[in-house]
Amino acid sequence: MEPKLRDFLVTEDAIFSVISYVHPEDGILSLMRYVRDEEGDRVRRGTGERYRKVGFEESFEILRERHPEYVKKVRGDFHDQVVPREDVVEHLDPRERAMEILEEPRDELEELAARAILELAEDAGVPESAFGVTGSLLPKLHDPASSDLDLVVYGMDHYLAVRDVILRVQETGEGRDVLSGLDFDDWERVYRRRSPELDFEEFVRHEMRKGNRVVVGDRVCDVLFVRDESEREEVEWEGFETLEERARLVCEVVDDRWAFDYPARWRVRVLETDSEVGEEVVEVRSYTHTYVGQAFEGEVIEVQGKIERELRSDRVIAVVGSTREAKGEWIRVIKDQR
Repeated sequence: MEPKLRDFLVTEDAIFSVISYVHPEDGILSLMRYVRDEEGDRVRRGTGERYRKVGFEESFEILRERHPEYVKKVRGDFHDQVVPREDVVEHLDPRERAMEILEEPRDELEELAARAILELAEDAGVPESAFGVTGSLLPKLHDPASSDLDLVVYGMDHYLAVRDVILRVQETGEGRDVLSGLDFDDWERVYRRRSPELDFEEFVRHEMRKGNRVVVGDRVCDVLFVRDESEREEVEWEGFETLEERARLVCEVVDDRWAFDYPARWRVRVLETDSEVGEEVVEVRSYTHTYVGQAFEGEVIEVQGKIERELRSDRVIAVVGSTREAKGEWIRVIKDQR
């Protein structure tokens, strides 16, 4: 089975998350999340192997030292991590793991995941098979007492139905069973972790509209979207060239269908820009989760990011999240739908 977005791959010395629906011929676009370490603080259930979590920059440092052939420029100027297919010893599927948890939850976090899936599925009218789990729960590296929860929903119609449930929970404060809305302290923790260019008040104003984050028991849970098989047929391999490293645009969103995808995408009409090529931009993309679901059709947004040309189609796009931290880059709504 071809690896898809949010699957995990296990190699001899690391665990990677898959970051794309499509891949180059010589490997799978991924990002190292955990590295084998005899002193690591995470023990993988079932194998006893010790790992530790690694950050974005450290993952590249480790690969450049141990596996320099994994680090490549395959989509433009940005360095990607490409795991050779022959180096994959396990392919972890979020849906299979979710079904395993639903059949027999084995600790506190798995019990919360099972209850969350059952409540969301019933209230949204979505089959349980549309759900998956990712993050530390997928490779069984979670701490039952403290790890956060990351759920996946497959298919846009399913995702939007689940999102409606979460928005109702956020509005009312409580769900039917295990779900509740984020409080001030929860949002503060999320804000510190994301470290966006927006101030706290503006960040929360955008987040409250998204419906992609909910509290499950005592854990903050991100609810992530992945295209189903029919929707993935629309995705093709892309390469890019950089036209400008930094530009500002004001745009009207004309299509928000893939606002919760990875990368998040909005078709736009440029209203003003400080860029020589900015008027050619037809799409805004976010490669950082901070700005997923940030804007909706009919709204006016301010975007600061990189300008790139898509080599396959010759389209010009604005990219936010050209680096992991997205410093100096943002998407903010300056005129909403009201």
